[in-house]
Amino acid sequence: MQKKSGLFEVTAWYGIGNLFVRLVGFILLPLYSNLIPVEQFGIYSLMMSTYAIAGVFYQFGMSASLTNFYLKENDEFRRKIIFSTVINSVIVLGLILSVIAFIISPFLTQKILGSNEYISLFVLLIIIIFVETISNYILQLFKAQELSKKVVIYLFVGAMINLFLNIWFVYGLRMGIKGIIFAHLFTSIIVFIFLLPLVKGTYTFSIDKKILTSAVIFSLPLFISGIFSSGMDVADRFILDHFFGKKEVGEYSFAYRLAMITNIFVISFRAAWMPYALNKYKEGNYRENFGKILIKVLSIGVFILLTVSFFADDLFNIKLLGKNLFNPIYETGLIILPYVVIGYIFNSLASFYSLYPFTVNKSYHFLISDGLGIISNLALNFILIPSYSLLGAGIATSISFIIAAGYLYIISKDKIGIVYPKKEIIIICFAGMLSLVIGMIYNYLLIQVFLVILFLALLIFVIKLKPASLLKVLQ
Repeated sequence: MQKKSGLFEVTAWYGIGNLFVRLVGFILLPLYSNLIPVEQFGIYSLMMSTYAIAGVFYQFGMSASLTNFYLKENDEFRRKIIFSTVINSVIVLGLILSVIAFIISPFLTQKILGSNEYISLFVLLIIIIFVETISNYILQLFKAQELSKKVVIYLFVGAMINLFLNIWFVYGLRMGIKGIIFAHLFTSIIVFIFLLPLVKGTYTFSIDKKILTSAVIFSLPLFISGIFSSGMDVADRFILDHFFGKKEVGEYSFAYRLAMITNIFVISFRAAWMPYALNKYKEGNYRENFGKILIKVLSIGVFILLTVSFFADDLFNIKLLGKNLFNPIYETGLIILPYVVIGYIFNSLASFYSLYPFTVNKSYHFLISDGLGIISNLALNFILIPSYSLLGAGIATSISFIIAAGYLYIISKDKIGIVYPKKEIIIICFAGMLSLVIGMIYNYLLIQVFLVILFLALLIFVIKLKPASLLKVLQ
């Protein structure tokens, strides 16, 4: 049997993988900003928002079922049946959804983009979603087996292929947003071809009805909550488009991508957290350990908040060979950065407090959490966007993530007893928010650098966190 990685190693590997994927996305942003008009980027963002929502239907929340039932089963043959049942049912569902999507693609294109010009790109997105869904379930199997290195290798390969193809299509052939979609399509197909042989020993062409029933029952609330969650992520684009236009959507979405550097940490933490937390919970020796982990999560989150909020605008002042690294026409959207990053910090806290629903198989709590999030998100977007445009959308995003995470905290605080270092939590949050306010009021580079260094010093000398320990989140 292959030896599993330690918890620090798992987190570190996921962190490296996601860092590289996000870094590739970041590298492509200057390319997009200088070659794609804002309005066209807005159209692309609306297409990808549709892609995000459609992906939830293809996934059907079954990835959580795979992890949950796979980890609770010790027999390797039964594990093989669980994986095969889940992935085969997802494939069948994906084929049905793809046929429906092909038929209604002209209607969707007209309604979402106001034109049938992009029907062919919508069809390509349908193919991408189907192929990537299968690949994601294979990678989910590796995550359940805690084979983090294998997951990261394929993240790395996919990111490199995507980078090369984007440069070829967008820069070399000047294909605009069509080039981005083509790069995405070919990347998903190539990665799928590489992954397919790896499931030969863990896959059988069968569906166990009993396992499928249990998986669907467990996944159904997660599927609905996934719709809510993806809606919470992308609804603001559609509402911005309704009240203003695709230019504002492009500005907002570009800034949102800058803020998504926070997701490097959030995704890495989420990928490693649940297998680790479930195992620690079973052992019973988790109370103080989880409290220490929360301190590290908050520390990293606040550090990212300060760094992104303070220094993102400086990227637009950098010039290479006489040209701006980032096209200044996209700079308007930077006003949303602190709010979106705060939202992502609370998204990581939502992952932290997701343990209780998993331990008792009450996945409906995710439905309630994300339901509260999407309701507040839609309401606040419709209230704030007409008056405050991009800023209103950013504030709505932040508040909705706070509400969603707050619910999971409330329902689990008495069920999963955690020993909280309360003094340290208060110091980190207060110092972080004070630094943010001062740095945004006095928008000078030296002051902002000083505030970031001061916050790091506070973590080291007051909170007593060693610099290396911040990388070892699950330790």
